[in-house]
Amino acid sequence: MLDELCGMASVPPPRAQKEILDDLDDRWKLLRHVTGFGIVIIACLLVFLDSELIRTRWARPLFWCWCGPLLASGILCLPFFARDWLRAFRHEPALRMDDRGIWSRAWSSAGIIEWVDVRALYTGRSYGLIVVILRNEEKYLRRFGWTDSLNLAVTRFWSALFRTRPRGAFALCLAVLSIDQLSRQAKAVIDPLLAAHGLPPLGPRSAT
Repeated sequence: MLDELCGMASVPPPRAQKEILDDLDDRWKLLRHVTGFGIVIIACLLVFLDSELIRTRWARPLFWCWCGPLLASGILCLPFFARDWLRAFRHEPALRMDDRGIWSRAWSSAGIIEWVDVRALYTGRSYGLIVVILRNEEKYLRRFGWTDSLNLAVTRFWSALFRTRPRGAFALCLAVLSIDQLSRQAKAVIDPLLAAHGLPPLGPRSAT
C-alpha cells in the first residue's frame, strides 16, 4: 500500500540469502530514530513559525542558511524514510546479497544491483555507511520512483556541500550499520562475495 502511494513498486530481493540487519531492526532503536527525525523537523518548523525570532538580526541568516535547507530536506525526504521505517518495522533486512548482486531495503525500487555494475563498495570512516559506486547508473535511475529521485537529489545537494561525493562517480548509500554490525556480520558476508567477483574487500574509500 505504501509503495503504491509513493508511486513506485518494490522489486523483490534476490532469493539467495545472505541477510544483513541494521539497528532499525530493533523496534526501540527504530522509535528513537523516528523520534529524533521528528524533533529536528518540529524544531525547524517552530523557528520558521516564530516570526519574532526570525526578525532578529542574528537569527534570520542562521535560519535561511541552515534551518531552511534542513527543513526543506526533511520534508522532501520524509516519504522515502517513512517507507524504509515501515519495512524495518516489518523486520526486513537492510541488505540481501547473493552471487548475482545486492538488494537494498532503502533502494528496493532499483531491484538487484548486479555485481557487473558495481565499480566499488566502501564504508564510511567513522560510522557504518555501506556505499556502492556504480558503473551503469542510468540502468538503475530509470527504475526509481519519485520518492527515490527526491531523496537522491537532496543527498547529492548535501554531498556536494560537504564534498563527500566521489568525483566522477555515481554513489548510493545502501545501508547504515553500527560499527559492531559492520565488523561482526557485514564484512564476514560481503568480503567473500567481493573477492569472488574480483572486487577489493570492504573498507574506507581510500582502500577501494
